[in-house]
Amino acid sequence: MTAVTLRPEVAFAPGRGPGEEEFRELHGAAHRECFLADSVRTEVRREARRTGG
Repeated sequence: MTAVTLRPEVAFAPGRGPGEEEFRELHGAAHRECFLADSVRTEVRREARRTGG
């Protein structure tokens, strides 16, 4: 396996949650700190989606 794609879906209450840029930054920071992504040799891609908010 050369790559895996994670597709987390994050739900926010209506009218709440970060803007799009902050949302991408938060997921980037979470990915950099992810022990699972750090423990495998394959490329880990992420395609986060938001609902609500």
